[in-house]
Amino acid sequence: MISEVTKMPVMKPAKESTTQRHSKKCVSVEDVINLLCDIAGETEMKAAFKEYFQALGAAAVPVLVGALIGNPFAVFAGVFIGGAVWKYELQRHFEPVAQLLKALPDVQQQNLFNKVRAIIEDLEGMDAYQLRKLVRGREDLYEELVQMLQRYFSEERNAKVECRTRPSGQRSSKS
Repeated sequence: MISEVTKMPVMKPAKESTTQRHSKKCVSVEDVINLLCDIAGETEMKAAFKEYFQALGAAAVPVLVGALIGNPFAVFAGVFIGGAVWKYELQRHFEPVAQLLKALPDVQQQNLFNKVRAIIEDLEGMDAYQLRKLVRGREDLYEELVQMLQRYFSEERNAKVECRTRPSGQRSSKS
């Protein structure tokens, strides 16, 4: 009897097809961060932190010198030079948000994931491909994610944020 039991074929569980496995996978924190990095890259989003105030100080000096001289031409020149210094200093200190997102600690990446989950309620039922397709297909979701990133860096990270409102040639107006 023992020999009969050992001769029985062992039933292996059927392997899931790749489409079944693909559809059951949920969006991870890494998937959401990658999507946000793509959005930040498309809009050329950049952020500057403490250096923002140092740039402001550097730009104020020529303006103050022009004001102390008192001549209208000196004031105009001071404002012009101060503006040029301001722009130069800010450009030096801005960093791409996509790089900053990748460097965030896990806790802050999870915080961003939760913010995206609040915007896209059915996030749990989709995979990374479906999430990208949904965001690419809906202008309102795309814009809401851009605004969420801007708020996150300006309010929670105390940064000055710059970005283009739309990627050139990527999106058409809503119909």
